[in-house]
Amino acid sequence: MTNINIEQIVSVAEYPKHRNRKYNWKEEYKHWFWKTEPEGFYESWYPADKLHTKEQIEKDGQSYVEDKKVFYKPHAHVTLSNKDYYEKFFTTVEEMKSYVMQLKDQGLKLEQV
Repeated sequence: MTNINIEQIVSVAEYPKHRNRKYNWKEEYKHWFWKTEPEGFYESWYPADKLHTKEQIEKDGQSYVEDKKVFYKPHAHVTLSNKDYYEKFFTTVEEMKSYVMQLKDQGLKLEQV
């Protein structure tokens, strides 16, 4: 667990399944008569679309592929009083919930929104 002063935490947001919109699935596309773009996951940021494999996407340890969509792994977004934040990624939703419970057990008190 990251060593922080529990009193500095302003909010904790839990994301059990959050869509990663950096990648989009595109079907095979033919440009006129000369060039074909293969189907796959494309990074949809300027300056140009870049084809990525499932393995490349999952290599960062923060994302996974499901049904031609890319999602972030379960994670907690912790905001501190100085406006800094950090995100902690987990393998399962249960691990994420356990982490948040550990913060609460250490005295974390958050306002209910």
